[in-house]
Amino acid sequence: MIITAMMFLKIGSGIMRLAPMNKLSLCLKILILLSLFGCSPTPTTPPPSPTATLLPLQRSSATPTREMAVPIFTVIPSPGPSPTPFVHIVQKDDTLLGIAIRYGVTLEEVLAANPDINPRILSIDQEILIPSLEGDVPGGLIPTATPIPLEIAQVNCYTTITENLWCITHVVNSAEVWLEGLSVIITRFNDQGEQIGAQPAFAPLNLLPPGSVMPFGVQFSDEIDNAELAIAITNTSFPAQSVEGRYMGMSLDWESQVSGQNGVIWKIAGTASIHPENEIGTEKVSFLVTAFGDTGQVVGFRKWEHVGRVEPGEVIDFEIEVYSLGPPISSVEVLAEALPTVPEE
Repeated sequence: MIITAMMFLKIGSGIMRLAPMNKLSLCLKILILLSLFGCSPTPTTPPPSPTATLLPLQRSSATPTREMAVPIFTVIPSPGPSPTPFVHIVQKDDTLLGIAIRYGVTLEEVLAANPDINPRILSIDQEILIPSLEGDVPGGLIPTATPIPLEIAQVNCYTTITENLWCITHVVNSAEVWLEGLSVIITRFNDQGEQIGAQPAFAPLNLLPPGSVMPFGVQFSDEIDNAELAIAITNTSFPAQSVEGRYMGMSLDWESQVSGQNGVIWKIAGTASIHPENEIGTEKVSFLVTAFGDTGQVVGFRKWEHVGRVEPGEVIDFEIEVYSLGPPISSVEVLAEALPTVPEE
């Protein structure tokens, strides 16, 4: 402020020499100017402008990517110990199906809990393990068995004309032994990764030979529109014991042909016979036809039974149609099994 005032005085003195008549008025003007500059606030430095941040250019994608939540898998245990052991002692005229109905469980659950028994031949005083209502095998009776891991294919689900959902998969027996008591759990998840349904699926036949395929399928009747994922895990799988003594050797001869439009229906016809070396015959022969798509996935299967007495060496005819739930059928596989039964006198 002192420097500014001195500059104006020098200028003022010069002006006074040029115009002495206005000395008083000029001095007043100078004082007014000095008072104005002396009271004006010191100018502040304006804040710097914000620095722009570079952002990546957002471009719209032709096909938006949908973010899928990671599914939360629920571990479903295999049959294990139960705190309440229970055994049924076989009585005269007992059948495995009748025992299952008596205790409110399915025949498949009883078979899974007793993989070493012959369901067609029961002995008086034989012990049958009864699963609990939760499907657990009573503990303290047999050692806890660890299921043999199965090679399980991807689960494919198809909507039927009745607005239900069929989810099917298959397992491959890569072991060198026959497998028995097979079952899997098929679980469905929605697009948020939340579990929306789970069901056990049991093998259509008791035995799975080495190198063969066994299909599994379950039907869901609710929430069929928002399922994004289905998986299958092993539930039960055991090596079969005494196969030759408990099951009958059989021979199969069959042919297949397309019988429906677009290849979604195939007809399989052939003959089956019980090996002559079997000592007794059977009352039922079960057939399983599995249909495969062009990528090797199971697209349908059908079980058919010939009911009636069949003696060793006798030849029976069969004719079965199998339907695809999805793509056309490319190939089929046929399995058959029979349990020896003594005719009632």
